Amino acid sequence: MGLVSRIFGGPISDTGPSAPRKPTPGLNLPPGAYIPDYKIYKVEDAPELLTIQRRLAARGLKSHWLRNEVWRYNRKQFGTEAWRIASLITYGWKYAVPLLIVTAIYENYFNKDGHHGGGGGGGHHDDHGHSNSHH
Repeated sequence: MGLVSRIFGGPISDTGPSAPRKPTPGLNLPPGAYIPDYKIYKVEDAPELLTIQRRLAARGLKSHWLRNEVWRYNRKQFGTEAWRIASLITYGWKYAVPLLIVTAIYENYFNKDGHHGGGGGGGHHDDHGHSNSHH
């Protein structure tokens, strides 16, 4: 695991359980599709959901659907919140930085005249046919 992954808590590569469940007849899933067993999702594995569970318990309530949200907070699959934010911000940098470097090299070495378009010649100090003589 790289340094950035350790700092931001990046996802750990996981291809799923070693023995996926057999598909339920009648679901018409594509070949190779896999439905994880619901028992692998535990609220105890998601600190954010544990907080919600404790708040509900303090009011005498219980959510029977909280387990359905555990997958969203799976740090093995999605990393921590800091990792997801860093990934969102840096998405596409692997293409943008090399293109920026290639563009800078091109501008520096192949665009030797030093001008950036404009047709040349005309500055704001041009005479434009006016003379300083008074009539």
